[in-house]
Amino acid sequence: MPDTVTVGFLGLGAMGKGMATNLQDFLKTEGKAKGFHPTLSVWNRSAAKLKPLLDIGAKEGSIQEIALRCDVTFSMVFDDAAVRSLFKHYMEASPSSGAIFIDCSTVNPNLTKEHAALAQQHGIAYLGCPVWGRPDAAMAKQLLVASAGNPAACEKVRPLLEAMGRAVIDVGDRPELGQTLKLCGNFWITSMVELIAESMTLADKTGVPREVFTSLITNMYPGPFIGGYMKRMSEHDPEKYKITEQNPGFAIEGAIKDTALIAQLGRENGVEMAFSELVNQHMQSARQEGYGEMGELVLFLRKRAGLL
Repeated sequence: MPDTVTVGFLGLGAMGKGMATNLQDFLKTEGKAKGFHPTLSVWNRSAAKLKPLLDIGAKEGSIQEIALRCDVTFSMVFDDAAVRSLFKHYMEASPSSGAIFIDCSTVNPNLTKEHAALAQQHGIAYLGCPVWGRPDAAMAKQLLVASAGNPAACEKVRPLLEAMGRAVIDVGDRPELGQTLKLCGNFWITSMVELIAESMTLADKTGVPREVFTSLITNMYPGPFIGGYMKRMSEHDPEKYKITEQNPGFAIEGAIKDTALIAQLGRENGVEMAFSELVNQHMQSARQEGYGEMGELVLFLRKRAGLL
């Protein structure tokens, strides 16, 4: 790999936008001193989302151009199908031996394992580096970032991972364990949303004041994580849950995908994940009734309980 490492980013959706923004800021201000080229190369399926990155100094490129231009390439897309398609186009461009491909998406660990084996055949390191946090956390550089794969490659890109988050969690030398850890972490998050929705609905139905219940939970489990969800899910107005740039949330479609992956991972490894299957069923039912944000599960359960 050359003295000046070039970096690319594929996928500028809700999460990718913030991650790429912080990478470009890092490359521009600190990159040269740490051996990185100061300009991030970016690609997105919808060209309209490129402008904010181009405005701060990033350079546009196709997947093929970035594969040939960049020593390190990040990807952040929605699901297995998107990652599979993107990586196929990347490999078809014949990137140089020694290149590093970093997938930050939430996907089936088996897909990561498959891609890592293919990449290794061509002298390319494939890392599993998914992240935890909402789009606002991505923009604020407050993500938790996993790092899994070839140790030398992980060490080389660590400054880039640190540029996107508040902590990097080393998972080991198997890339697929990054995505496995991601699903285990998301099991906590989606399960917590279900627990809040059920317990808050029960408190409402039995006459416990909302603020009293919220006070109990936030004092039992202090900190911004649970407190943030408690605050969001205590809202009565459905408009408060609508996902906008000013009010980022987590789309229920993503929660359905993740809980299905969690349950599948459990089945493949002989581990019963009954709660994740229940959450998946509730999320699917909520989506069918028109709810679009994960926190709206509480509105769905309130409606079922006759409170709405």
